[in-house]
Amino acid sequence: MNAPLQLRLLGPLDVRRDGAGLDLGPPKQRAVLGRLLLDRAHVVGVDQLLDAAWGDRLPTSALGSLQVYVSHLRRLVGGDPGVRLVRRDPGYLLDTDGAEVDLDLVAHEAELVRAAVSQEDWRATVDRAGAALGRWRGELLSDLGDPGWLVAERAAWASRRTDLRIALVTGLAGCGRRDEAARAAVALLDEDPLRDDLVRLAMLALTGAGRGVQALEVHAAHVARLDEELGVGPTPGLRELHVALLRQEAWTQVWPGPVAGPVAGPVAGPVAGPAAVPAAVGAPSDEDATDDGLVGRGRELDVGRSLLEEAVSQRLPRTLVLTGPAGIGKTRLAEAVLSEVARRGGRVARSRSPQEQGVPAWWPMRQLVRDVGQDPDEVLRTPVGADADTVRFALYERLRACLETAAADAPLGVLVDDLQWVDPTSATALAYLAAATSAPVLLVVTARDDEAVTGSAGPADALLRAGGSRQLAVPPLQVEEVAALAARVGGRALTEDQSVRLTEETGGNALFVTEYARLPEAAQAQGEVPLAVRGVLGRRIGQLGEQARAVLQVAAVVGDRIDVDLVARVGGASYDEVLDLLDEAAAARIVVPAEGGGGYVFSHALVRQEVLAGLTAVRRHRWHARAAEALTTAGRDRVAARAQHLLDAGPLAEPRELLEACRAAALQAEEGGSAETAVQWWQEASGAWARLPAEERDPQERDDLIVARVEALVRAGRGQTVLDVVDDELLTAAREARWSAVGRLAATLLRCAGTWPWVTQGRDPGPVLSRLRGLEPLLDADPAARVQVLAAAAVGSCYDPDPTVPDRLGRRALELAERLGDPEVLADALLGRVLTYVGEAAHARECEAHLARLLALPRPVTGAADEAVAHSAMTMSRLLLGDVPGVEVHLHRAAAASDLLRLPTVRAQLRWMEVGLAHWHHGAERALVLHGAAVTAHRATELYESGGFGDLTLLALLHDLGRLADRPDHEGVEPLTWNAAIALARGRHDRAAALVRERLADDSPPTWSTASHLVVLGDVAVGLGRRDLAEAVVGRLAPYAGLLASFGQGPVAGPVDLTRARLLLLLGRLEEARRCGVAARDLAARNGGPGWAARAEAVVADVDARGSAGP
Repeated sequence: MNAPLQLRLLGPLDVRRDGAGLDLGPPKQRAVLGRLLLDRAHVVGVDQLLDAAWGDRLPTSALGSLQVYVSHLRRLVGGDPGVRLVRRDPGYLLDTDGAEVDLDLVAHEAELVRAAVSQEDWRATVDRAGAALGRWRGELLSDLGDPGWLVAERAAWASRRTDLRIALVTGLAGCGRRDEAARAAVALLDEDPLRDDLVRLAMLALTGAGRGVQALEVHAAHVARLDEELGVGPTPGLRELHVALLRQEAWTQVWPGPVAGPVAGPVAGPVAGPAAVPAAVGAPSDEDATDDGLVGRGRELDVGRSLLEEAVSQRLPRTLVLTGPAGIGKTRLAEAVLSEVARRGGRVARSRSPQEQGVPAWWPMRQLVRDVGQDPDEVLRTPVGADADTVRFALYERLRACLETAAADAPLGVLVDDLQWVDPTSATALAYLAAATSAPVLLVVTARDDEAVTGSAGPADALLRAGGSRQLAVPPLQVEEVAALAARVGGRALTEDQSVRLTEETGGNALFVTEYARLPEAAQAQGEVPLAVRGVLGRRIGQLGEQARAVLQVAAVVGDRIDVDLVARVGGASYDEVLDLLDEAAAARIVVPAEGGGGYVFSHALVRQEVLAGLTAVRRHRWHARAAEALTTAGRDRVAARAQHLLDAGPLAEPRELLEACRAAALQAEEGGSAETAVQWWQEASGAWARLPAEERDPQERDDLIVARVEALVRAGRGQTVLDVVDDELLTAAREARWSAVGRLAATLLRCAGTWPWVTQGRDPGPVLSRLRGLEPLLDADPAARVQVLAAAAVGSCYDPDPTVPDRLGRRALELAERLGDPEVLADALLGRVLTYVGEAAHARECEAHLARLLALPRPVTGAADEAVAHSAMTMSRLLLGDVPGVEVHLHRAAAASDLLRLPTVRAQLRWMEVGLAHWHHGAERALVLHGAAVTAHRATELYESGGFGDLTLLALLHDLGRLADRPDHEGVEPLTWNAAIALARGRHDRAAALVRERLADDSPPTWSTASHLVVLGDVAVGLGRRDLAEAVVGRLAPYAGLLASFGQGPVAGPVDLTRARLLLLLGRLEEARRCGVAARDLAARNGGPGWAARAEAVVADVDARGSAGP
């Protein structure tokens, strides 16, 4: 008989048949298999499998490729008698009952460990824990990268491994192998030094091994670490253990033996599930509930209270992010944490985000502003005439002032429930507030982490980057806690068997346990304990009358917050009838009063989902269509809601009506500064266009929708997504021979990065560039499109190691445009030529000539957007050519145009030029202030995806200030140059010289940064006093004589002649050095750079002093 198929996930994904490893195919196929295995015996939706394989970068062919992968996997593993891979709506099910899955084996062995610990069978504990731990070959599915869907699973299995290691330490000590136990406990603590239970474990293990002094040192180090990193003290239980060790109480010497001792709380947590704690260590207290009535949440409440204490004592914001599956008790825990704010006389503001997507941007912020007593219409009023970047930052600042005012006299608590449903604009604002607010604010955020919710990890990650932030995964309740909660809710004590069974069936989910306990005793006694909350909720909903259930179904379709008037209009009932029936549902706690009064909301998202589950698709579509019809005459705040209802109406929505509704929602989102939301609506609008009858489909309209989506992506700072979308749409347009659409997309791509080359927009521009080059020969029938593609390809090739490539492409575009005589096409060619060489010293005068032609074209041709880009580009060429007053003129014009037209990318780039001008006029210290503000603003608004330029400009300013010694080695732009400067600052002269030589040996074509980095290399050569290096650098700088070097639209490197003068002085070429020094001084003086003029004057004085002293 053949051995069962072995499926191993603890480490790289590995499948073995009869001991031989199977070839699992390409990475995406492996990801699909890994996702199916994690949810073996359960249906995994198609959308979840697509997300596992492609994430956010979903190609149009993804569904077909997924079917191919499943087919291959079915042949690979599905033919085994112990494994079945079958199609099951809405996805696929992998049944592994007859296979050997390492996760199942570990779970079983963990149960055996739990039993051994509870029986104090320490030898069995060691053997079984060792066997389970031996199955780990590395992190869960370690070969699949770091996708979002694996984060929670990896954390859960890492926690189980830690629990097993804790049990192993306990078992080793119980077997008398105390030195091994001590080593293992210390190693475990080193990996997670802030966990009290691991500190306790190490202290007891070390004491048992006769190393009492080291045990006390562990305690002292832990106390110091808590104070330094968290500003809190140890728990009472740990303090009591410390006292017991000082007294050398007998039980501490024989742990985990039979001598009982006053250890408050367990040393170890549960072992892989609801396992008991070693009895000799101390069982949980009989008082399972906290002061706030919560069961089993003491540790989490302590963390929340500690964060509040920090916020109050330091008058700074603190953030607590609570994650866990639906129903685990996140919101209840958050309310308990924030109740401490109220006890201190503070106010609590609450925001709950509904699940539906048609909610206007800023919805959570409006609720919070209203709760702190201010007018949301006033606080969130959009400044007139400002660009989207300025709008968002202004609103962020108003929100910050709003919170600081509310927290002026007492702490402020802020609850944001269901972060996964918060609109992207509000989520980004929350991250800004968590970092920038200067007041005692405790922000508590809940977020679901189960795979059924398609939320982004981005917002939570951004919140956690703020100082003083903590994330807690809310754990399931243990057996004793489940029993306590069920007794508290239902008023009846459970037997031990009932408690264990209920824990297993509900997974320790607080909501599930609560709903079970609320069932009548007779209902509980009739049959099985509900396998999931659906059965429990179904029974409660079923107790309502038929009319009440019907109204609930309509309400569930309408939205999470129940609009009584809308429910009445959709359901065909009167307002009073609906209200009476909702009162009946409220009595059964299916719905609860909304915060602030004024209607009802569903008591939990799962309740609404269960109500919706009882609806047929046809009825659901019909009610969504009715809701959309009822909202036709609603105000502007219901535009997005109406569009969402039309989307959810499915085939009942008229495509043209749907398209226009999505377009209106997208435009409204853009007006409100919510580019991410606009992206989603433009995409839905394109989908609606595809549903139009063939005779109504206008290709021009489709292209308009695509371009609008790309422009929204640009505003949202989604650089790589811009490139991916353009690549996909170029391919689609080419397949349909829509050559004008190809040209429009190329022209849009050309402009997507403002004044910078479009290749700076994302991580991997290669596929788009290859697509453009491949399409160009196919455009004989549309010469205008060919010009646009050539121009975009030239800009995309600006970093090509062969400098003739971008030059050749750009010249061909310009020559063809001149022959065509079309001003619009000529504008594309001129702009492409400029953006290919923008900021390059050798092309500064050429760029100015092209820009002058572009600005001279008729206004309707170029448009105000191109005018803004042209003036922005002029700032760089004018700076290079040493005309700072000209820079300021063009900066003013470009800023005015970008503000008027809401061009956030151009405006963001101009902010860097403002940093450069501050550097030139006032010095690096002043520029550093603006630099910090620019970086903060761009990160907060998500308009600046690449951090490389920010790092580069910071290095430039610190170099000018002589503060590079503490900087880590640089891995961004020009690493050799900057690491040479850093090495010089650290006094590592040999390394600095070697790096300068290596950089000078690089013969790559010049770019926008070449002149400025040669200036830095010159500074290093002078600092080293190396004449050989000075000779090499001064020669490289000769072509840039008379220019003013800068780091693109950022800090200045200074007059090139100033660096040349210093190098020539080192070489003893005094006459040339004086000539360069005077030229640098004059350039600085006439352009308002007093600091640079003084530096040049000092070099001239040194030259004169050297000359008067003679050879």
